[in-house]
Amino acid sequence: MDDPSFTGLPGMSLTDERQFIHRLTSVFPIPIGGGRGASSGIDAAVLVIRRMIATGVPISEDNQAQNPLLRYALRDFKGASEEATRAEQKRLLADFDKTFTSRSFEQIMLSEIMLKTLWVTPQAALFSTNSVRRHRTDEQFSLIRDQVDLPEIRMAVARDSLVRWDGSQPLSQAVQERFGFHESADEEFVTLNNPGAMLWLRVWYTPGPGVTNPPGWKDIRQWQINPKGFVAAKGENGEPLSEPKVETWGKMMFSLSAVVRLRSLEEEEDYCRVYQEMGEYVPLEGPREISQVPYLNNDWRIGQPGYTYALFFKRVTRPLMGTALEVYSFQPLFKERVDFLDAECDKLERLFGEQSPTA
Repeated sequence: MDDPSFTGLPGMSLTDERQFIHRLTSVFPIPIGGGRGASSGIDAAVLVIRRMIATGVPISEDNQAQNPLLRYALRDFKGASEEATRAEQKRLLADFDKTFTSRSFEQIMLSEIMLKTLWVTPQAALFSTNSVRRHRTDEQFSLIRDQVDLPEIRMAVARDSLVRWDGSQPLSQAVQERFGFHESADEEFVTLNNPGAMLWLRVWYTPGPGVTNPPGWKDIRQWQINPKGFVAAKGENGEPLSEPKVETWGKMMFSLSAVVRLRSLEEEEDYCRVYQEMGEYVPLEGPREISQVPYLNNDWRIGQPGYTYALFFKRVTRPLMGTALEVYSFQPLFKERVDFLDAECDKLERLFGEQSPTA
């Protein structure tokens, strides 16, 4: 039986929406630990997943049943004792090792189970399932979903939605080039990818060997694209078109929400940082020293050669304002501020709880 300290977040009423978002983005479990490199990838994955769920990426009960990491990420750790958290982590690891082949962040996020239970959601898809294509023997384009089962299309879109970038061109250009007409590797199909309803975009950034000044945090913290997509696959009278009508779909703006510097060896650590929507660094260490949290390290910067950086961007509607720092060290004074804000949040939660409708 689950410890009563844990409360499942799915199913919370709209009255609890602020608590839901606050707890997912500001309340974290204690690190799993287990030796150098053992579980920092799991801890980092939990941070990223919780931020995605807080901004509207749905996790169905069926997907939770298949993926123990999603179940764990949806736990409410507010006020949970260390003993209860460790018991929950023990259950997680027992199920995790039956489901995943590695505890590294990269292998977790690129696994088939994550593809089927998280990246397949429309909110995490770069492209729409309404894209069109034409076989080399066909005269007209047609909707892919009229030719292929929808679950198969969604899996293909999920795989294609991962952007790999070497920094040799602006990130916005690299992403925008993913839209428009593309010929398949076997030259059998020409596809026109339509923009999806994405809230999140994932980019694997490995600075290329020929890039003399790899883009850093300031270059990617916010950017925008103006993707093109088809507006009609058929003519006004329903006749098929040899070429779909293509127009710019409007501006899409993205802000960096999380970054994980991927380990290069299995025994190394995966290091994670997260940012607010307006670009401010979020000090995750809280009252703990950085040395006690395996996935935290302030000695690296985005774009340093020799590593791959998993970048997670959230779609936003407002440009960044003011100045911010890529990272800064934890200061004792900050702990006092955290304690004060936690106390204020507790007051608000009690207030909302008192105003909640009773059964």
